[in-house]
Amino acid sequence: MNQLIKIISAIGIIALFSLSGLYLRKKIFKALHELAARTTWKGDDIIIKSLKGPFLLWCIVLGVQVALTIVSLPENIALVVEKILFSIIIISITIVVAKICVSFIKIYADKFGPDMPITGISRTIIYGLVISIGIMILLNTLGISITPLLIIPALIYCFLKSEKVYRPLSYQA
Repeated sequence: MNQLIKIISAIGIIALFSLSGLYLRKKIFKALHELAARTTWKGDDIIIKSLKGPFLLWCIVLGVQVALTIVSLPENIALVVEKILFSIIIISITIVVAKICVSFIKIYADKFGPDMPITGISRTIIYGLVISIGIMILLNTLGISITPLLIIPALIYCFLKSEKVYRPLSYQA
């Protein structure tokens, strides 16, 4: 019976954090939009728009983290759940940073007019770079060594540049 009360309390805490997140998102981002409307800088609008989406997710993750302190889980399961929650936070922050970077580069390119358009491939490259950095941060925080991931492209490059690589007759360097 005691465990059932803890589980119901944990569900209540998660629901409370979720509803609080909805309320706070409405109030905080309304105030931030009003502040941003007073400025001419477009960057504040981009940052606010990028943060609004995952705000509720962060509140729910915080609620689950607090609920875990009430429910007594075995240590190995609690550790896995904490790693999953931490991974969710890192992935969502990575996506936010990627959106902000793409939008800032678009603003910068718009200063040059139509002579410098940001194409889909440019956006994809920027997203790819930021997300790969986020994945490396995630892997490193989970205890997975990222050094081999950083060395492999360099080794491939050195191998392809060496003279001992077989090159077909049609290829001329």
